[in-house]
Amino acid sequence: SPELTRRLAEATAAKELEFLDAPMSGTSVMVERGDCAIFIAGDRSRAEACQPIFDAIARKTHYVGDVGMASLAKLATNLLVGLNTAALAEALVLGVKGGLAPGALVEILKESAGASKMVDVRGPLMVSRHFDAQMKIDLFLKDFKLMLEEGFRLGVPLPMTSVTQQLATATAVAGRGEEDLAAIVTTLERLAGLEQDRPSKRKN
Repeated sequence: SPELTRRLAEATAAKELEFLDAPMSGTSVMVERGDCAIFIAGDRSRAEACQPIFDAIARKTHYVGDVGMASLAKLATNLLVGLNTAALAEALVLGVKGGLAPGALVEILKESAGASKMVDVRGPLMVSRHFDAQMKIDLFLKDFKLMLEEGFRLGVPLPMTSVTQQLATATAVAGRGEEDLAAIVTTLERLAGLEQDRPSKRKN
């Protein structure tokens, strides 16, 4: 959380050490190929001194200000990732319940006004029914908790985040906590009365 990050910076300063708030944004696959970003907060001269390290890891770095701001940026980013994933799952369930082939619908969405990184990354997972974890639901639930706590601290209502947290919780309770957040589609399918084990090789 931003609050914990600030406390860590204070504890580090008390030991006369330097501290940077530098979370990374990207799925595990994106990070592996270097297609990710690092948000940096803290002393700007220290950040500039560490730039070669960041450049070796990530495609892009963003300096955002004082310690805690990078952690807040990461929470805001993951909030959007979570909501985009839930919205994609909801759109797929609507289309599939109406008779559209999921693979064809994902391809349509990729070229539509609703296109997003999550359509590209998690759409294929939802279609194939292979929910190999880019980020586990159990881990994302930790982030949802931090988002809602920060929203409460700042006086910011986060109604869509709260609903998505509940969907993710239901999916985890159903035994899918170790799977990717894309598995949230299975909870929405169950709510819609769709067959849970629909074939992964459905023709498009």
